Amino acid sequence: MKIMHIWNGTVLFDAPDATSVQAAVLAAVKARANLSGADLSDARIETGETLDEYARETGPALIAAGGHPVPESAWSCHAWKDSKGLSCPMASAFGIASEAEAPRLLRPRVEQFIRLYDSGIIMGPPDKNGHLRVAGKSETPAENAV
Repeated sequence: MKIMHIWNGTVLFDAPDATSVQAAVLAAVKARANLSGADLSDARIETGETLDEYARETGPALIAAGGHPVPESAWSCHAWKDSKGLSCPMASAFGIASEAEAPRLLRPRVEQFIRLYDSGIIMGPPDKNGHLRVAGKSETPAENAV
């Protein structure tokens, strides 16, 4: 099964052994494939929620659980700390320098966030309602209306 770009049809990830969209997305996430531009809003992830549910509820709740503000500059960073001194969203939210420093109970969700964020499946910064964006979806609800 192939995950294609929503607009130009290029193959973003090929999961030849996947028998469902969910299996293909899970394989892509585990491989940390860049799925920017894929329409994955109805795909379910390993914890059962859709990517839309994750972007609206789970991701923002995880960020809030960290207890620290996440500056807008963190959303352009994909490292715990880069050469410019910027930290990724999870490092900023939790004030940590690695996944291993995340609270034990939340560590699987921090790892999941990192896979989804680094793969380009979810993006920030959050909108005015506190929601993240899902790859392949436009930024405003009006543009997403059916």
